[in-house]
Amino acid sequence: MPTPQCLTTSQHHDFDLDVTSGTWPADIGGSVLFSAPMISGAVPYGIFDFGCAIRLSLEPGTYGAAPGRLAWRVSPIESPSKRLHDRAAASFSPSPVGYQSPFGAPNSSNTAPLPWGNRLFTTWDAGRPVELHPHTLKYVAEVGSI
Repeated sequence: MPTPQCLTTSQHHDFDLDVTSGTWPADIGGSVLFSAPMISGAVPYGIFDFGCAIRLSLEPGTYGAAPGRLAWRVSPIESPSKRLHDRAAASFSPSPVGYQSPFGAPNSSNTAPLPWGNRLFTTWDAGRPVELHPHTLKYVAEVGSI
């Protein structure tokens, strides 16, 4: 089956989901976490864009969803590289392998959410892991050293 083009071109947004057939099981809870590139449209290949964490709540009416609805919430990963880009975007130029800048290659941490005990990390092929708060999905720290 071909991959829909919108999977690599559509930007991520918050929304709520409705069960349209049947009923949502009452004994399911928790969340499913994803990480992905933000798909800003600035770099030629979205897989090299800055990352976001996405939570699909499996409990209706949580994380800001209306009663009976499931929340899909997107949280940009505000790594130091991303914050620097937001403050000095003119210093970053898109390339086929992400952004280039006089500050060095940014950490796009946009793949593989990794829960570890009560901690949550996202990774990237060419950068340090990033720790996120497991409930708020807010940036905590880059992990490790260079």
